[in-house]
Amino acid sequence: MKQPSMKKKLGLWLLGCCLSSSIAPSYAADDAPTLTYSWPTNAGPLDPRGYSPNQMYAQAMVYEPLVRYTRSGQLEPWLATHWTVSADGKTYTFTLIAKVLYGLEPRADALFSNNLPYTDLGLKALGFDRQQARERLQTAGWTLPPGKTIREKDGQPLSVELVFLGTSALQKSLAEIIQGELAKVGMQVQLRAEEDGALVQRQREGRFGMIFADTWGAPYDPHSFVSSMRYAGHADYMAQRGLPMKDAIDRKIAQILGETREKQRAEGYRDILTTLHEQAVYLPISYLTAISVSRPTVDNVQFGSTLFDVPFDVMRPASRKP
Repeated sequence: MKQPSMKKKLGLWLLGCCLSSSIAPSYAADDAPTLTYSWPTNAGPLDPRGYSPNQMYAQAMVYEPLVRYTRSGQLEPWLATHWTVSADGKTYTFTLIAKVLYGLEPRADALFSNNLPYTDLGLKALGFDRQQARERLQTAGWTLPPGKTIREKDGQPLSVELVFLGTSALQKSLAEIIQGELAKVGMQVQLRAEEDGALVQRQREGRFGMIFADTWGAPYDPHSFVSSMRYAGHADYMAQRGLPMKDAIDRKIAQILGETREKQRAEGYRDILTTLHEQAVYLPISYLTAISVSRPTVDNVQFGSTLFDVPFDVMRPASRKP
């Protein structure tokens, strides 16, 4: 979470050490058997957030539920191993199976994945404690007036704008979850959907309370990414500019980028990344993993040394079809 403290802004970042890559060579349609199934209406856009015109039978082939309805009329665990219900019956808490994301998108505890240079620092995930959040807000003067759900201070509501990419169903879903969670501690989150160009412009100008973004992946993390934090026009600079130690952070970045001594460089990165972590400038969500999808008709499909280096030259047609 990017959180310029003096400006009382938060910058929410969806982190990814690398993006997804897909390789799917075509093959003859008659190579695989086809099942034709008759249904009276179109399957629809397969958006799990809605009903009509979506058709449930088609959605069930794409998405898996937390629990599953059985022939006996009972609910059994599926993606959730178990769940609890609050005393008032209003809150359900689900515990997911360990491999719900199949190991492809592990939860992020810090800005960078620890498999990058100078990033394996043992930083612990920020704690999640609603009651402590309420107490800290109360101590800071953000009180909850009788009959209201949003905290106020000096007559001003505790409100922040969360900007997300309007065409991203994932970001929209995450934004709605964050909105609901912060509402529980008395904070209003106003969601703002933007097209790609407008979102980038908001990042450059600092016109956000919270905003989604990615890190750049290898070979740019952490060096190039950290370097960009010093320049106005980058979302990181805009989010950090309210920190009382911002000038010291920028000087330290310039120092480590010119440092040739390994120990001193490592210590510099530890100082910078630990400070940003402790100041809660970033809210890490997940680390994305590069994925390659290929047909059995292609041999020697592999990754290059970076996301943008795809070794097409070593790929070959398979010697025979399966």
